[in-house]
Amino acid sequence: ERFQMLECKPASVPMQDQDLLPCEQTISSLPYQQLVGALIFLSNLTRPDISFAVSRLAQFMNCYNETHWAAAKHVLRYLKGTCDFGLRYEPVEDFALSGYSDSDYTGCKIHRKSTGGFMFFLGKGLISWSSQKQPIIALSSTEAEYIALALAARESIWLKRFLNEIGLE
Repeated sequence: ERFQMLECKPASVPMQDQDLLPCEQTISSLPYQQLVGALIFLSNLTRPDISFAVSRLAQFMNCYNETHWAAAKHVLRYLKGTCDFGLRYEPVEDFALSGYSDSDYTGCKIHRKSTGGFMFFLGKGLISWSSQKQPIIALSSTEAEYIALALAARESIWLKRFLNEIGLE
């Protein structure tokens, strides 16, 4: 409602495969920063499926134009079609911690950095996720995977210690 997208046509994916680049002339009349901020809030709390798209959009908070605005509105169209999606937690007996990581290779055409991500489950419930540009430039797809794996390993160690602290082995 806030961004006049209540009657929009739903989309099946959060972001089309497109190269977003910084623009030289920002259109400050567009509420792009407010929209991306709202999407960040949503992706951090209940919608990990939009994390990658929101991460890409957030890279252009100070240099956006109509192309970026259209990409952000596309995420809203995806949310319109998937309003029943979200995190669901059901009681389970097995509290095994499991995780997955992945990366692309040089997905950022500006800085040639890769994007890495991970997700961790406790039983069947998703408890932690991330999608972000890697801090260093990988020289191969294998190296990009290792960097993503190292970031996921760091998160798994933190999660394991936290779970031990609250009494879950």
